[in-house]
Amino acid sequence: MRPQKWLAPCRPWFQHNLKTYHGRLVLAGLGVGLIYLPFWLYDIILGTINGAASLLLVSASGLGLYQLWTQRHSLAQLTASSEDRWLGHLIIWVGLGAAPFGFGAEWSQKLIWLMILAGIAISTWGLGVFSRYPAAIFLTAVGLFPQPTTVGKAVWDAFTPPNYWSE
Repeated sequence: MRPQKWLAPCRPWFQHNLKTYHGRLVLAGLGVGLIYLPFWLYDIILGTINGAASLLLVSASGLGLYQLWTQRHSLAQLTASSEDRWLGHLIIWVGLGAAPFGFGAEWSQKLIWLMILAGIAISTWGLGVFSRYPAAIFLTAVGLFPQPTTVGKAVWDAFTPPNYWSE
């Protein structure tokens, strides 16, 4: 299949988004995800081969995105207020600024990508999208959440004394 055939439906959307500030910022944020994608695919394949739950987490994210896709017509009706748009743009800009520093570890890439996706959602649909579609947002975030066991251990270490189990 030639690239022109499967890219043809994307061309009008891409050209439309290049015309507005919001669209250009969203495209820049999506570009960060596209840059990080090869690293994630490598980690998913390697993790699955070694017996990690990487594929399960990706499946959860896919299920959440599928739920949002089935609700796309009601999502298209949502609009962000000017305050929500400003907040979302700020979050995207912070994610874009942090993107070059995220190549050191997978968890930082995922955290930056989650931040950018949250900024895109807030600036496009408003903060209300998180309360209207909690299950879909939760599944998507769980699938992208950076190494849940590492984060859990860091939280445990932060709130318990060093020799908690030996006392």
